[in-house]
Amino acid sequence: MKFDKAMLDPAKMYTAPVEILKDEALSQEQKLKLLRRWEFDEREESVAEEEAMGADRSSRLDEVLEALRQLGAQPHEQAAPTKQGGE
Repeated sequence: MKFDKAMLDPAKMYTAPVEILKDEALSQEQKLKLLRRWEFDEREESVAEEEAMGADRSSRLDEVLEALRQLGAQPHEQAAPTKQGGE
């Protein structure tokens, strides 16, 4: 149940990406999914800010990417066709 709620907005459930790594109630796969979701959300916010649709805020993208690396995951390519890392 906590995982499902966290998937909606990981930043509301965890104050920092490293907290996901420390959450012993989560499986490796769940941690990866949460961090990927957080990565997507951070990229979405970045796009909105560039288009002047959102307020200036600090990004946690670097922290998310570092947490993904600690789990052995490869971050999405920065030069992807979309800023969210997709095609």
